[in-house]
Amino acid sequence: MSGSTNENGEGTPKEGEAAAAPAGQPMPSLQRMRVVNWERWGDLIKAWTTGRPHRANGKNYPVPRTLEELKAQCGELDVGLSVPPFVQNLVVYSHEKSTMVLRLPPPDLVAASEEQLRNGAAYNLPSFYADALGASGQVPQFASDAELMDFHASRIGDYTISMCQ
Repeated sequence: MSGSTNENGEGTPKEGEAAAAPAGQPMPSLQRMRVVNWERWGDLIKAWTTGRPHRANGKNYPVPRTLEELKAQCGELDVGLSVPPFVQNLVVYSHEKSTMVLRLPPPDLVAASEEQLRNGAAYNLPSFYADALGASGQVPQFASDAELMDFHASRIGDYTISMCQ
C-alpha cells in the first residue's frame, strides 16, 4: 500500500484504500457492491452481452466504459446499485467461450471476508438464491471453523471460474 506517513511514522492509506486493522484488532467492515433489483441488473448485463434491448424499457444500452456510465445506466433502470467508495474505476472484459478467465479477488477483501465470517457475519448471497432453492438464512451454520473456511474457499473457487449461463 502506498500512502503517506503520519507523525508516529505509521503508514496511512491513500484515498479509496481500506486501512488494515492493527495486529490483534478486527478488520474494518467490508463494503461490497450491492444490487437491489437483480433481474434488471442481469438483464442489463445480458443487453450489453447480446446487443439486444433491455426487457424493462426496450432501450439499447452500450457497454459502459466508465463507472459514471455504469451508475447512470443502473440509475435509469432502477437497478439499485451501490458501489463502495474505494471503487474508482471500471474494467469490462468480454471473452469467447474458448478462453478461461481466472479472476482473482483482491487479497485484502479475502482476508476481511474470512474475518467477518469467523465473527458470525452474514454471508452476502442475494435473496433470489433462497427464493429459488428454498433455503433461508444468510449466516452460514457449520460445526467448525474449518468447515466455515471450506465453504468460503468453495465460494471463492466458484467465483473465480464461473461462466455466465
